[in-house]
Amino acid sequence: MERFTIVIQKQNYELIVGDCYSIHFFDVDISFHGLTVKIEDTYWKNEDGENMFYIWVPDHKEDYLVSDREIRYIKKVNGR
Repeated sequence: MERFTIVIQKQNYELIVGDCYSIHFFDVDISFHGLTVKIEDTYWKNEDGENMFYIWVPDHKEDYLVSDREIRYIKKVNGR
């Protein structure tokens, strides 16, 4: 299982590629706020130290690029 670490409000969280999570953002108007998403295998740390990664949102049938600095909290959900 491929894993990577993000930082949310000064706490480290290890994400597993392919697993599902519910992500809650500071901006509650984001269209996929609170939805179940699947972590994709493309991630990196940019020059500002933000952890960037792609998520797949099944309800939208689309992937999105997110930053760990946008996330208020994240919770793993059952299923893959």
